[in-house]
Amino acid sequence: MKIYLIRHGQTEWNVAQRWQGTTDIALDEIGVIQAEKVAKKMTQYQLQAIYSSPLQRAAATAQAINQNFNLPITYIKDLEEIRLGEWEGWTTSEVLEKHADKFNTWETNHEAQIGLGVETNYELQQRAWTAFDAIAQKEVGDTLIVTHGAWIHRLMCKLLGVPLQQRMNIAYLANVGISIVNCEKEGDLRKYSVSTLNDASHLV
Repeated sequence: MKIYLIRHGQTEWNVAQRWQGTTDIALDEIGVIQAEKVAKKMTQYQLQAIYSSPLQRAAATAQAINQNFNLPITYIKDLEEIRLGEWEGWTTSEVLEKHADKFNTWETNHEAQIGLGVETNYELQQRAWTAFDAIAQKEVGDTLIVTHGAWIHRLMCKLLGVPLQQRMNIAYLANVGISIVNCEKEGDLRKYSVSTLNDASHLV
């Protein structure tokens, strides 16, 4: 089976480069168009299950895709974006201006607790991995997961064996970029391989 991972469409905060985290921001006009484009792209695949983050930017993207499949969408809280606490709504410059030491610790020590309601990159990766693996264990046919940029990015680090300290060696994911993971099952064992990373050709 294949698992298709899609980042949500564009929001106003994406354009402004504000950290969204779990703040529930809607798609902007371009994001709605992007969702329509990725929905058209996904018609070439035979999906049998759809999962989504409950945050509206992901949910709306999943719903656009599902217009061509009419499947039940399962919303899972652990598919939400990284929890950024007090930093949500801030730009990177604002974070550095107000909390430079905490930001540097968060960037370099991926298990360090810095407070402020900020989830560590390691915590996000473990949350993403647990949710992804549970979905893969449950499903038997090709499955779609619509989620968020950092969520997919940290999961890809896990799947590709890239240490979190070197995560920026993997390019960040485009809005409605598609990544594809092959899943081979043998009893209770699952073997994953990444065949596509961040395909955004449908936006051209």
